[in-house]
Amino acid sequence: KFIQANAKDFVKTSPHFDAVLVDLFPDEELGVCDFVTTSEFAHDLARIADYIIINTVLPTDLSAYSFLEWVTMINPPGLPNKVYYFAAKKIPDLFPFAK
Repeated sequence: KFIQANAKDFVKTSPHFDAVLVDLFPDEELGVCDFVTTSEFAHDLARIADYIIINTVLPTDLSAYSFLEWVTMINPPGLPNKVYYFAAKKIPDLFPFAK
């Protein structure tokens, strides 16, 4: 489901989603919007989503998300972007019998 709204306000009253992709850049700038790196926004996202994906271009301090489970970070080939993945909910062990 694609939603176009003011993200800073929307996450405060949003319904729950399996995953939320944060792809928010100020007009004509490469850094993420300032509010994306705040503890308030990080906690609001964790409340409404099981998994959080954050797309950045410039180095970004994501320490506000340190309370979440770190999953991974990827650099898409040929792009300056870094895409960070966090889990707000524990990722289930899908193959417990394989141990």
